[in-house]
Amino acid sequence: MTLLTVPTDLNQEVLRFDELGYVVLPGLLSPAEAEELYGAFDAIPPGHEVGHGRNFYNERMLLQDERFAHVLTKPELVETLRALIGGDMQVISYDAPVTPPGKGSERGWHIELHGFSSDSLLAVNVGVYLQDITDEIGPLYIIPGSHLWRREPTADEFSPPHPEEVKVTVPAGTCIVIHGQLWHSASFNRSHTTRRALFAYVGHYWMKRMDEFYDRPLPDYILRSDDPLLRQLFGLELTMATSLHGASYSKRGTHN
Repeated sequence: MTLLTVPTDLNQEVLRFDELGYVVLPGLLSPAEAEELYGAFDAIPPGHEVGHGRNFYNERMLLQDERFAHVLTKPELVETLRALIGGDMQVISYDAPVTPPGKGSERGWHIELHGFSSDSLLAVNVGVYLQDITDEIGPLYIIPGSHLWRREPTADEFSPPHPEEVKVTVPAGTCIVIHGQLWHSASFNRSHTTRRALFAYVGHYWMKRMDEFYDRPLPDYILRSDDPLLRQLFGLELTMATSLHGASYSKRGTHN
């Protein structure tokens, strides 16, 4: 059996993020942690069905299990987000697309930050893989540098492979952080195994969280937590940076 490793041509340097629009963080989770979280989906009620036979688990579904929340507090990820977004980073949404065998699409190019562009980095998408991502399971595809194009794919560009695309075949536990305007696409699952991955959309604390899409409040272990990082990530209290609205705005309150 060949041990899957992160390809050497995938960027692992945060300093090259502005140029390439992504960075890979190998080993964010240990193989045992990734396997444990992959299995944790079995205890969550089925997600909502979305296009191409995929299911979708939203934040409130995932957060029924504390282990999913604590993935986002891993030091290497936090340090990377702080370097890219700043000390006021906040999780805007957190979800998990699940793709059964024989489902998905070959390509579906899109960006996360729609409607406008900015010289400053406003948001990133964080993917955490819970199994080895091979050609058969269906890797993420990215187009390095496409965030600099400052536009979304056209209808003609949406479905076909792109000549500059790069596939992200990585071992379980790998994390990828991509610019909110980087072109990326999931792909078809040709394996006999369900593909499960976690995706967090992270921006600045002043950006609105997507709570109107959820039908229940945050769980008590977050609402009552004394962990300043956890509270900030889920929009309860700004603790790692000074608020744009002054120090009093950063005190514990009911912003969520």
